Parts: sequence; structure tokens; C-alpha cells
Amino acid sequence: MSGDYFFNQAPVEILLKIYAELSSEDLYKKCRLINRRQRKIAELALFAKRDDESIRYQEALLEAWAADLIGFMKGRDEASLMTLAQEIFKSIKTPQATPKYRLHGLMVIGAIKGFNFTLADSMIPKITANLKRGSLSSWQSAKCFSALILALSERQVDKIMTLLQREMMLRQDLDDDSAVKQHLRVLVPHLTSTQVIRFIRFILANLNHEVSNKVMLQSLALFVPRLGKDQLAKLIPILFEKLNSTDENEVAASLECLAAFAPQLNESGIEAFIPLLRERINSETMRRAVLLCLTAFAPKLGEIRLIELFPVVCECLDNSPIQFSAERCLAAFALRINEKKLTELSLPVLSIFKRYYNPSSLAEFKWVTIFAPAFNEAKLFELTLSFTHVQDWVQIPTSIESQLSEKKLQELVAEIPEKLTSQNEVIQLNALFWLLQIGPRLTKAQKLKFGLLICDRISGSRTANAAKNCLIQYVREFNPLQPNSLLFIKIREKWDSFYGALSLYQKTIFASMLTETELIEIISTLSREINGLNGLGSTVNTIPCIKNLLPRLANDQFGSLISLVFAKLKDKNQAGTYIAHALEELIDLLPKLNETQLQELAQIVVENLKEEEVDRRYVATKLACQLIISNQNFAPLLVKNVQNHAENALLMVMTKILSEIEGKATIVNTNEIMSYKEAECENDSAGCANLNGIGLLTSGGVTVIIGAIVIGAPLSISLSLGLSLIALGLVMLVVGVVYLTNACSNPNDENTVELPARLSY
Repeated sequence: MSGDYFFNQAPVEILLKIYAELSSEDLYKKCRLINRRQRKIAELALFAKRDDESIRYQEALLEAWAADLIGFMKGRDEASLMTLAQEIFKSIKTPQATPKYRLHGLMVIGAIKGFNFTLADSMIPKITANLKRGSLSSWQSAKCFSALILALSERQVDKIMTLLQREMMLRQDLDDDSAVKQHLRVLVPHLTSTQVIRFIRFILANLNHEVSNKVMLQSLALFVPRLGKDQLAKLIPILFEKLNSTDENEVAASLECLAAFAPQLNESGIEAFIPLLRERINSETMRRAVLLCLTAFAPKLGEIRLIELFPVVCECLDNSPIQFSAERCLAAFALRINEKKLTELSLPVLSIFKRYYNPSSLAEFKWVTIFAPAFNEAKLFELTLSFTHVQDWVQIPTSIESQLSEKKLQELVAEIPEKLTSQNEVIQLNALFWLLQIGPRLTKAQKLKFGLLICDRISGSRTANAAKNCLIQYVREFNPLQPNSLLFIKIREKWDSFYGALSLYQKTIFASMLTETELIEIISTLSREINGLNGLGSTVNTIPCIKNLLPRLANDQFGSLISLVFAKLKDKNQAGTYIAHALEELIDLLPKLNETQLQELAQIVVENLKEEEVDRRYVATKLACQLIISNQNFAPLLVKNVQNHAENALLMVMTKILSEIEGKATIVNTNEIMSYKEAECENDSAGCANLNGIGLLTSGGVTVIIGAIVIGAPLSISLSLGLSLIALGLVMLVVGVVYLTNACSNPNDENTVELPARLSY
């Protein structure tokens, strides 16, 4: 029986069991197959997984589907769509799901059920309020925006682009980590070519604006890949004019623009700029920008030109402010020069480094780190062997280790036992550092072997810390609840000296090995740390310790510790950043909390939902979602405290949708978040798939108003839908599975679709 025949004829249930054994990456790839049947089964198998890696692949699929809902619906039958919707419903409720994951999942479910989401204009000021956040919270401030981007219209995007430009010109504290840049990063993939050109022209026109230069130039690199050749040709003359300015600062900024354009230029176009760059590299003001250009140009330049420019760049290594830029430039050149010539050219670089680094092994380390990617494996292996025999060398460059094949790596691993048993502590220390670095590439058997060897042979004070870190890394491979393994027995034999060298957190990693006396001592220490004068910072560090100790803690011991943590979180004098970290850590402890503890935590979350600080508000919202998913009786308390912020509104409304889909929620008024209008749904083979408007789905006489919760103003939905929805869901599940089995069993079905190319992950 051929493989194709089997997969076309085998029952779906059997294929799902087979696909369930595949990795998330393999399933993700199969979700892009042309064959419709295999693709559908791969999707169901992937969305049935709940591990972190699978969640990431699921999120990538949902984003691509939400970006092209019509393409997603094409060629799919109604039964398989309903079955997939049910799996997405389940996955949305997993604690690892991000706001983006949840909203995109709801958009896909909405498409399946015949409606789509569109942001109301009134939401724009709310979701752009975070533009005024400083760099400290920039990575958080754009998360809500990232989730909502697919619901924006082109007109709304134009409005936001105008706001971003205004912020660039007015703000005095913009830097490369600003919220403005983070919002731009989210926007760029969704802009039209007209919007891209308009923004690049805005940047070129304002290169002499000192305040905005830095973020503008770094943002430019985000936009350039969207340019076509014709569009680029129209912009180059503008850039040439700027490069000939008499203002050196403006020329330096223009050179940075040129570096951003480099990926779109051909070799002849780049060669035209080389004379200008050689002239400008002598200017202190422009030298760093020239090096940036040369680094960007390197992949397009010929070897002869790179060999000619190599000594010019080497001269910049003596200039401390731009040394790093010169090193990056040489590393880029090295990839395009043959190994024999590169060895000759790079020797002067080693001489320069030896003037700055002592001992000389540090200079060698620096040299190899820069040029290692350009050498073949044989040369790398030769270099690595020489370094591992240098006694004062302290680290193998990651760039070398990552390039070694498994065979070559194992040749190095074979030498480690000899070094671990050396009488020289320095050699032992080097071997331990090497083991720490290659740890992820060692097998479980090798980790056990080296762990036992470390226990037997490493005892010096100089090597104690590295040995301890190796053992901690290795024991994570073994079940700590089964301390009878040989490695745990060996550790226990030297417990007195080993235990004393551990930090508080490291001691809790070995929870299963602790005696009752040691456990009580650690609990007392944790209590003192939480209550200590060091503030909430110490408390945050104790929560991971509590997690490690959970298998050993009695309910009263856990309750005592968590009460102390809650008391600290209620302290109005604690720093907000620490509160955000503490709340994040507590998410994993929710299943352990009893009803009284959950109520106490909910009150803490309510107070943090009211905060202006982005980090605290965002994490509090995540916790609120998990509380509501765990127990929907918390919904009235938490939803009514949602403030006029996009983070809170987005997450809380998404949680509300989930609750309503299951027919369990208590209806609570929320602020207007989205607008909607009814759509005409056509009963075609792909289900209700008119995606031009926003509509409601009627199925079996029951109107499921999912969109109204997200897109409506004050809500008014009949609570009697609950039982009907549950009954309907059961019927849909049975019908869906039968329908999917029948629909998928036709080996001659040629109705296929390929997922968008942008799904590369």
C-alpha cells in the first residue's frame, strides 16, 4: 500500500494519532501542504498541543489566517471549519496564549461563523496612548497594538502614521528603544506601498532634525525591504543630494540612510558610492556612518574591492569610540574573502588586539570571535583544539562551538574527561566552562557521565562554582521527584560541602533531596526574605523558590508563604516594576490557590488594573484573564475595573468573548471598543463566508452574537443562550467529525489551497 493511498483512505482518528507523534515544527510545515486532507489533519493535530513551542507555531498560523481571512476560508468545507473552530476555542483558553493569539483566533472563528471585526475610530486614541511611553515600557506598550493591527482599516493606519510622525518631531526623549519605533515595527508589514513611500520621504526630508534623527534612521531599515526597484530609483536622487550637504551631521545621517538602502541596491549601484565613502571615512563625525555603510555593502561587493578596503577599516580599530563598528565591518568582509587571503589580512588585526588585551589569549579570543564564521570546520577545529590547551583561556567562543558538526563536537567532548581529572585546577575550570557551554548539545547519558565525574573529581575552591552550575544544569534532565538515580546519590554523598555552596534558589531545585530540617530552614529563610527590608525585589525572587518547593510543601506551609507575598503586594510603597514581576510569577501558581486566596489575589489585580504604569497594567490584565478562565465568578469584579486603556480593554473583552461562547458569562457593561454592522451571509460550501461586513451567525434557530461583545457598545445578550449553545456545540462536534471524515475520505478531491508565503517561521 503506497503512502499516498494510505493517507487518503485511513480514518481521520487513526491519522490524528499518527500526526500527534510529530513535532510541532513538522506539523506546522504540513499545515502548508497543497493536499487538503493532510493539511486539515495537521492543523487539528497542531492545535491539540499545548506546549510552548506548539503555541508559537499556532500563533504564527492564526496571524497568517487572520491577515487573509478570505484566503483562509477558500476551499474548506463547513464541517472541517467547525471542527477547527472548536480546537481554536480550546487553545485560546490556554494560559500561554498571548493577547495577539487570542484576538487572531477570534477573528478566524468569526470568519468561520460569518462575521469579522473592525475597530471603531473611537479606539484609535486609546491604542496610541502608549506612544508617549518611555523606552522602559516600549516592549510592553506595543503588544496591544500588535494584537489589534489586523483589525485596522487603511484610513485608520494613515491616522496612526500621522500620529507617529508627530511624535517623532515633538518628543525630546526618542531613542532606539522608544515606543514609537516599536509601534512602527508592528505597522510596517501591513502598510501599502504608498504609505511606505510617504513615510520614507518624510524621513529623508527631516534628516537635519536633531531630536528625531536616531529613531528615524533606525526605523528606515524597517521600511526599505518593502520598496520595489522603481520606487527606490525615485528616492536615490534625493539621497545623493543629502550626501553632498555641507552639514557633516546631515551627511552622516544620510550615510545611515544609504546603509538601510543597501539590501535593495545592486553591485554597480553600490560601487558608485565607494569613492565617496573612502573620502568621508577620514571625518570623525562621519566615520561611524561610513563603517555602517561598508558593513551593509559587504555582501554585494566583490572580493578584490573588499581586500582593498580591509586595511582602511583596520585603521579604525585604534579608535575606541568606533572600534566595535570596525570589528563588525571586518566580520562582514571576512565572509566574502577566501580563507588563505583572510588569514594573511587578519594577522595585523591580532597584533592590534594584543596591544589592548592582556593576557594575549583574550586577544586571540577576540580575533577568533570576529573571524570564526569565515573559516571552514577543519580550521575551526584546529583553532578550538589550540585554545582548549591554553591554561589561562577561560571560554570557548560560541561562534566556534555553534559551527562545529556533531562529529567534530564529539571529538572535543572525548577530551573532556582527561581535563576534568587533571591535577591542574585551571585546566579543570576550562573543561567545566566548556561543558556549561555545550550543555544543550550533550545527550542525557553524557550529562550523567560528566555529572558523576564532577562529583568524584572536582573539589577545589577555584572550580566549586563552575562545578555547581554544571550539576544544576544536568539534574534538570532527571526527575527531581525520583532522587534514587545515581547522580542524585552521588550529590547526596557530598551534600554537606555542595549544599553550603548553593544559593537559596539553587537549594530549592533539589527539593526532593532536602531533609525535613533543611526544608523547614528554607521555608523560614523564605519568610524572612519576603518580610525583609529589601522590599518587593526580594519577594519576587522568592516566588520561583516557592514553585520549586511545591511538591514538598504542605497546604498550611504554602498558605503561610503566599499570604506573606500577598501582603507585600498590597503595600502601596512598593516599586511598580517589582509588582509587575511578582504578578507575572504568580500566574503559574493559580492552580494551587484555594478560593480564599484567589479572592485575595483578585483584589490585588483590581488595584493594578487601575495603574497608569504599562507593565503593571498589562501583567495585571493577563492575570485577570487567567482568573476569569479559572472561575468566571470573578468576571463582574474584574471587568468593571477595566480602565480606559487598550491593554485592559482588549484582554478583558477577549476573555468576555470566550465566556459568552461557552454560555457561562455574567453580562457586564464595557466601554465601546469596536463597531459592527450586519453582513449578508451566503450559505455556500465554505460556510457563511461573506467577509465584507460584520454580521451575526444563525445556526439551528439560535443566534450566536459573539461579535457584539467585542464590537458592540453596552451589551444585551440573552442569558438563555447558555444551554442552547452547549447543546448546539455537542451537535456540531458530532456532525463536524462525521462530516470531516466523509469529506476527507475522497482521494480524488483536488480542491486545494496553499497558505500565504509570509508564514515562514
